Amino acid sequence: MIEIRYSISEMDYRNMFFTAVFRKPGMIALLVLGILNLLYDFLLRSGIAGETSADSNIHLFAGIAIVVGLPLLLYFRAGRTYRSNPQLQENIRMIFTEEEISIQGQSFEGSFPWSDVRKVRKTKSWIMIYRNRNIVQFIPATAFRTAGDFHSFSELCRKSGFPFA
Repeated sequence: MIEIRYSISEMDYRNMFFTAVFRKPGMIALLVLGILNLLYDFLLRSGIAGETSADSNIHLFAGIAIVVGLPLLLYFRAGRTYRSNPQLQENIRMIFTEEEISIQGQSFEGSFPWSDVRKVRKTKSWIMIYRNRNIVQFIPATAFRTAGDFHSFSELCRKSGFPFA
């Protein structure tokens, strides 16, 4: 049995939100498209890519909207989501056993068997337990107080069929 306790601050939630969103290839491709729009606009304005036309500003506006506007939109949306969901702001207690994962906050309590888990992923700062494409339990890596706790958790994941590095 492994027990962890943690709470997530608004900034932690924003970081986690960005981690989740920008892991998707589509979002990375969209950012690259925005950067290419800005680069093309620069080449047009410097005369390298040919003559500028009256509608050449579309590349500048599209690039800025994607590269600056999208991250700003996500930043504010993550903050609004965090503030509007009291469960995200609670102190969380999780218990991992070989049979199930239990989670308890101040206003909720539940558990689910390892068979409901679809995958477990690790980033530098987060452990993500996916129950399906839309339900993910994010756990700060710092929630594991000792290296031994984290090693025991990774062994438990491996035994349950979800190895991660």
